[in-house]
Amino acid sequence: MVDTNKLWNQSKRESDVDRRKRFALEYLVDFSRKGAAIRAGYSQRSAASIGSWLFKRPDVQQWIKEEQEARAKRVYVKADRVLQELARMAFFDPRKLFREDGTAIPIGELDDDTAACISAVDVDERRDGRVWKYRIGDKGQALTNCMRHLGMLSETLVHTGPAGGPVALSVEAAASLTKALKARLRARKS
Repeated sequence: MVDTNKLWNQSKRESDVDRRKRFALEYLVDFSRKGAAIRAGYSQRSAASIGSWLFKRPDVQQWIKEEQEARAKRVYVKADRVLQELARMAFFDPRKLFREDGTAIPIGELDDDTAACISAVDVDERRDGRVWKYRIGDKGQALTNCMRHLGMLSETLVHTGPAGGPVALSVEAAASLTKALKARLRARKS
């Protein structure tokens, strides 16, 4: 005789695994845990908590990691390639857009490094011909991202005392600081 309880439990486990796998794939759409839970078929009412719980599961983390690696292979996105593009932007020289006589070089004739820095091209039709306008990506942001990657920028501010030791704060100074902070908070509330 077939144990229907056992079959039901087995099919329920399989459907749970399928839903968790679907959650992992849906998470990669927009990196929203709640949205992924809803799209995977979980209740909208509890999607935030279920999404958070699912995201912490080792099997879900593994599926997300595997899918991210597979996507990176499909589109050939590697850390080296991303860093190379950042370096192109960070060290872009606008003089490469022009010839010696000051005329603009057509986009098809630009070298790869220069062309990679162009984020948009606008064409204005005029009576005397077309005017091509190149928009260049944000060089400052690219430099910041390169510095962050190389560890030249710290995301956190660390307060230290002399010789890297702890910050010495007297009782009077601490009381004064507390009083000033409370006054600032009261001012914000008003």
